[in-house]
Amino acid sequence: MSRAIWHGRAVNASPAVWVYSIITNNRKNNEYTGQVPMPKTYYTLAVRAEDQWCPEFGDYDLKTIDEEMDCLSDDYKRKDLKIIATLDDQQSIDAKIAELNA
Repeated sequence: MSRAIWHGRAVNASPAVWVYSIITNNRKNNEYTGQVPMPKTYYTLAVRAEDQWCPEFGDYDLKTIDEEMDCLSDDYKRKDLKIIATLDDQQSIDAKIAELNA
């Protein structure tokens, strides 16, 4: 353990705590507020074709997904369109699609 400044006090701390302390205390020019950003919800329009669900379109804005669903409703039945909400990484989307296909 090494000594670090923690909110104005010297404490025994590991390097990980140093990084946290530096990040949370570096607020000049609003560079970082110390809050960990929450992952954004990503919406994916899934389409069922030949009994398999697959991602067709994705966006962070649910309204955009609804508009795309309206455009695809001419080509697909409503039961073959589904909106899924996941984290904004490909693994989460793939896992949800695999869950639909199970």
